[in-house]
Amino acid sequence: MEAHELVLGSRRTVYDLNCPVLGKEYERVRAGKPPVRIDFESRYKLELPPASKKNDDAAWKQYLQKNQRSLQQKMIE
Repeated sequence: MEAHELVLGSRRTVYDLNCPVLGKEYERVRAGKPPVRIDFESRYKLELPPASKKNDDAAWKQYLQKNQRSLQQKMIE
């Protein structure tokens, strides 16, 4: 990537790497907008067996496998 130095006032500089994501982020900051919130809590929330099965090894194994499949799917999304 080719880097270009952007002068932002007296002594501040930013390096533009011709990256669309970096450009969008730069524009967001320049406009004084807050950062985009990433909701990790709902994206990576794990399901647990119901309280009635908290001592059931088979139920825990089933939920573990289900959660592993879910996380693997989210990795490729």
